[in-house]
Amino acid sequence: KRNASYSGDLDDVFHPVEGMKIGIDFSCNDRDNGADRELVFCYSPFNNDQSWSDPSRWLWTWIGEKMTVGVEDEANNNVVNSFNLAQNYPNPFNPSTKISYALQSPELVTLRVFDVLGREVATLVNQYQSAGNHTVSFNASSLASGMYFYKLEAGSFQSIKKMMLLK
Repeated sequence: KRNASYSGDLDDVFHPVEGMKIGIDFSCNDRDNGADRELVFCYSPFNNDQSWSDPSRWLWTWIGEKMTVGVEDEANNNVVNSFNLAQNYPNPFNPSTKISYALQSPELVTLRVFDVLGREVATLVNQYQSAGNHTVSFNASSLASGMYFYKLEAGSFQSIKKMMLLK
């Protein structure tokens, strides 16, 4: 039997988000050859069956406190059916604006702002986010007047929009 442990800080490895599902692969062993009915549940990165590569063999766990079971009477306005990057508002703006976007599924999201030469001037979002609608404020008080572009990347989705800063 081989055991592995990690004594470092795992905060940079995994960032749970409300509504995220995590695949779990575990082994079940009866350590005394069936004399008693105790079980040891364990997960090992050293298993040889490669079940980690086959999602149909995984179990799932839910992260969060809002797991709802039942029928909702009212229409759910928070259901997002596609990825979308909206036009910032107001546009033109001085010195701040809001950028809204929709995520169809939980994803690692980056939202960055570029000048007309393609230089990155701000990173507004760089984290894993839950599905749904999101809004970010952008304060450009330290930037010169002109046209800027903002780019949303979420999984395989990418979209770019332009905005105008007028001082």
